[in-house]
Amino acid sequence: MYFKPLLSFLLLCATAYSQTVDPLTARQDETESGKLSWLTAQMDEMEQYLSKKVRVVSSNIDHLFHEEEDINATQEGNNTDAQGKEAFLVSAEFNNFFKDETYLDVTNRSYVKLHGGYEYNERGDPTLFHGITARLRLPKTQKQLQLFIGGESDNIKGLTNTAHQDSGVGLKYYMNSLYRGLFAHTSIGISGITNPYVKTNAEYPLYFENWLLRPVQTFKYSVRDKFDEWTDLYFDRKISNTEMIRLLLERSTNSEIKGMNYLSQISYFNAYREDISCSYYVGMNGRTKDLLDTAYMNNLHPQEGIYDYSAGVTWRQRLWKDYVFYQMDPLVSFHEQYNYKPNYLFRIGVDIYFGNNK
Repeated sequence: MYFKPLLSFLLLCATAYSQTVDPLTARQDETESGKLSWLTAQMDEMEQYLSKKVRVVSSNIDHLFHEEEDINATQEGNNTDAQGKEAFLVSAEFNNFFKDETYLDVTNRSYVKLHGGYEYNERGDPTLFHGITARLRLPKTQKQLQLFIGGESDNIKGLTNTAHQDSGVGLKYYMNSLYRGLFAHTSIGISGITNPYVKTNAEYPLYFENWLLRPVQTFKYSVRDKFDEWTDLYFDRKISNTEMIRLLLERSTNSEIKGMNYLSQISYFNAYREDISCSYYVGMNGRTKDLLDTAYMNNLHPQEGIYDYSAGVTWRQRLWKDYVFYQMDPLVSFHEQYNYKPNYLFRIGVDIYFGNNK
């Protein structure tokens, strides 16, 4: 009959003991908390310092804080259609979060991006990758001249045309627009010591009811690859404030390669949280001519028609504030060089981005 009172007494003692704070433990907890706060403050201070340096080196201070306002006013001024503006805003949010190369070119931002990670390829060797990309607006040039370094040519997505992107070292000149909303720039660079090139690019966003249409035309001449040209059509449609569908159609030619290449891809974007966004996509690549003077490693010749079907997911999450991200890219590809058998690829990487984050 004394068992229940005794048990209650023991439980009461245990609870009281567990709530007792050891002064030494408390001091240790305070010390650890202080160290964490100090580390957080140091990281924020470093990011702010480096971002400020990027902006100061690359642009006029007088125009620095008007950049985004000017860009939005220019692009939104093409059309007063409210639904089109909403599609543009949602599209811009996703492009900014994923740091889309074409979007950063249009906004003429200054930034430095460090990236690295690991890539698995079922039919190839696993690799570690790393790189640096920098875009710096030069002072006293009214935002028209930009220095670029590096490139994003290590993207694993089979549907991505890496020739679109500036690589190596060079200068990019942003032209004054003859029409409000027309964006054009010319690049002169060196991608390797023996491969100088020149490239021009023009984009003119248009609104069609619920759709944002972005036609992009590019011409490029390089010593190694001779003459390239390609046309991209982006169709973006807002589903909600956190969802979007994108259809990409592309055609491209090279003066040294017979026929024309074409690409189509449809993507669904979803922002699950403020710091997490995901893109699901399927697409295909094709060509209009057989390439009998070219062969894969297994001695097969590229054939006319669709040569690659792909499907994948891009998961991107902000790890720290607005400048540290990690990204995962699982992808399955059915390519003609493997007799259309599935090839599984997976990449995981980290980006550190300094510059105009907002």
